[in-house]
Amino acid sequence: MAFGDYFNAVIIALATGIIAIPAGGMIVVAKAALVIMLGIGPMFVMCLMFPATQRYFDSWLGQVMTYIFRIALMATVLSLAIVIFNNLVSAVDLESDQNTLYTSLLLIGATVVLARLLDEMNTVSGQLAGGMSLATLTFGRMVAGATSPLRVAGNTINRQSTRRDMQSGMMVTGGRLNHLAAGNTMWNPAYRQHVMQNMGKNWGPAAGGKTSKERDQRQWIDLA
Repeated sequence: MAFGDYFNAVIIALATGIIAIPAGGMIVVAKAALVIMLGIGPMFVMCLMFPATQRYFDSWLGQVMTYIFRIALMATVLSLAIVIFNNLVSAVDLESDQNTLYTSLLLIGATVVLARLLDEMNTVSGQLAGGMSLATLTFGRMVAGATSPLRVAGNTINRQSTRRDMQSGMMVTGGRLNHLAAGNTMWNPAYRQHVMQNMGKNWGPAAGGKTSKERDQRQWIDLA
């Protein structure tokens, strides 16, 4: 009887270790890696500013979601294992003539199933994270499409134009708000006066030499 009790204790210890040690190790590693990934997260968020580097943010987000799902799924499997082990062990009555070998065999079977479940949840966490990152990328495209009318309206209001700068005298190209801030607008009395003074100064025929037709007419007039 004592040998049977020791045998059952060894089986319970091994079953608990086979489930708890790998799952606990995965959770600890995933939490440490998650802290590191979140620490360097701002660098990948900045990659969203440029279309050529947006894929780096998607890869970073997928890895972060993998660790999050792994922690959640491993904790769920551990909670399930604790419930199963408690139900099996609490059903043992040491005061009766019950054969505890049957309970030990049930523990071995539950350990095999839970170990397979741990491996499956490890794979599922990566698959869920991949789908989540893809959905986030699609959502980002939807947001970009939704904000495109706003960009069109902004370009209409702040339309690009070329005007002469009052200070440098050079032609500058900029938005309407930029010209307004620089005073290069008809709302500025000095700029309006400058435009009125120069208006018509360059009107008339273009400066330069005569065309071949005009030269021929001039030669015929001279010969006549």
